[in-house]
Amino acid sequence: MSYKSYHSYSVKRFIANFNFPNPDWEKLPSGFPNLPINGLTKEEKYLLEGIKLAWIATAGGWKTSLKKSARTSFIVLICLISLISLINLALQNQSVLAQPVQAAALQINDVIESTMSAILKR
Repeated sequence: MSYKSYHSYSVKRFIANFNFPNPDWEKLPSGFPNLPINGLTKEEKYLLEGIKLAWIATAGGWKTSLKKSARTSFIVLICLISLISLINLALQNQSVLAQPVQAAALQINDVIESTMSAILKR
């Protein structure tokens, strides 16, 4: 028996032996809730989804789901804030980003004028 067929068999056995009225959350198969569904019948897939839903609702699986959702939401929020900041920076008026330096030009003109007037006075 190959590993895939054995794993599929163990998932099928887990589903068949699961006690919905009084579930034992300590005896979950390894890899739960991300069990492979290949090789399962349509009914077994539905039962597995029902087991996952019961686990999320009663056994604290909601904490794991909430942590993953919160982490994903936080990452998406950071990305959106960064994207909005980048767009705002790109769309800003260029006069704000690159202002011409006029003060230095005025000082150079003053120096040239004063030098020329000194030369012409001689």
